[in-house]
Amino acid sequence: MSPLCAATGCTNPVPTSGRPGRPAIYCTPDCRPSRKPGTRPRPAQPPLTVELADINNETNPPGRNPKNWAIRLRRGPRTVTINQGLGRFTATALAADLQHLIHHQGAATD
Repeated sequence: MSPLCAATGCTNPVPTSGRPGRPAIYCTPDCRPSRKPGTRPRPAQPPLTVELADINNETNPPGRNPKNWAIRLRRGPRTVTINQGLGRFTATALAADLQHLIHHQGAATD
């Protein structure tokens, strides 16, 4: 049987994480005393996505220069360019590595 929440008046069990470290004593963030009354939880953020983009370069037409790819991270309207001027194979490999890193946060990476 898991322990009960430490908040006054709450009788919910505390979920166990199975991870090392100090165990939780509250069942949800709403039960924590640091939570200000009347405030709502933060809205969910849009997902973080990896974009592989073909850069149009006027001096080198797309078929002539193999190094015209860029990698960008996007969350909603915000964008960060990670690298540009990459070849297609390198850009695709980097995008796949970033996707793996973002979406498999608990897993070990090479």
